[in-house]
Amino acid sequence: DLTRGIRAVLTELPRSQLAQVERVGLSTTLATNAFVEKKGRAVGLLLMCPFSIDERAFPFHFVRRISGSMDMQGQEKDPIDADQVRSFAREAMGAGCQALAISGFASVINPQHEIEAARLALAETGLHAVCGHELTTRLNFVDRATTATMNARLIPLIESLIDAVQAALEDHGLGDALLMVVKGDGSQLLAEVARRVPVETVLSGPAASVVGAAALFGSQDAFVADLGGTTLDIAMITKGS
Repeated sequence: DLTRGIRAVLTELPRSQLAQVERVGLSTTLATNAFVEKKGRAVGLLLMCPFSIDERAFPFHFVRRISGSMDMQGQEKDPIDADQVRSFAREAMGAGCQALAISGFASVINPQHEIEAARLALAETGLHAVCGHELTTRLNFVDRATTATMNARLIPLIESLIDAVQAALEDHGLGDALLMVVKGDGSQLLAEVARRVPVETVLSGPAASVVGAAALFGSQDAFVADLGGTTLDIAMITKGS
């Protein structure tokens, strides 16, 4: 139960001060640990690119490359084969996949193939898809595909955590407080946004530790070690950042 600690702390806080809280920041190692421990829902990855690619290079449950590609200018080179997309979606569902990730080459310039493939797959199987262009504008096709798949895997986990935390806050009279989630760079995003892009919370816990340690140290240069039950993460603070 990931909220036991949160509930225990809220119980210990002075009621008079707790009532004044308007904003809550949540950091979590959930996403990081999920990758390390290979947790999360099974996801099928659909790739579209104008060159050959080793599908085994992607460490995911179910990976397929289908026809349909764009050039670097976002112009269509090969159209999508709708029947192939439908077949892939059925195969993925048959293999136990609970969601899809779709990544097309140059989709950050023209995402039409990704959008159409997601629409076809949803209509055929009811499986929702995370598209690469929705998460990053980077041109690296492999990184974008990996990010989309990781995001799809994490959505149910982060949703459960946020629901549980919000319930704990409501139990302590903080139902109207703004809930923010720490990102991997130490900044924060709205909890409702974190539900859609949980991959942004990878390294959330260690990032929060760095921010907190920097405030406690009063030092411009330091090493911060975040030691948990799953990983050890080390950060270096130089000149206060």
